[in-house]
Amino acid sequence: TPYVLIAQHDTLFISHVPLRSLLQSMDARTQPHPRNTGEQKGDADDDWLKCVHFQAQSTMNYVTKIKRRYDITLRPRKLSLVENSGDAVHVPLVPLAFWYGRTHV
Repeated sequence: TPYVLIAQHDTLFISHVPLRSLLQSMDARTQPHPRNTGEQKGDADDDWLKCVHFQAQSTMNYVTKIKRRYDITLRPRKLSLVENSGDAVHVPLVPLAFWYGRTHV
């Protein structure tokens, strides 16, 4: 796999993370369009998912904090994933205003 999970030694996942589905979704966004036109699969705006940082206590209410501190408006997006069980999972993703060295893929 071309992906790496950077996991902090003192950070725990406290809930289920659909990691396999997340990686499949990231991979699908980097594949060439099936007609070999050079376009990406899906929407023209489908190439936005390059890295996912996992939430920590300090990033709770991140959108509000960034707006209040820096007057930057972040627009969350929803990523729809399908688990191996066939269940649909909708994962809210928020763009980061700054890089954080936390657990990420």
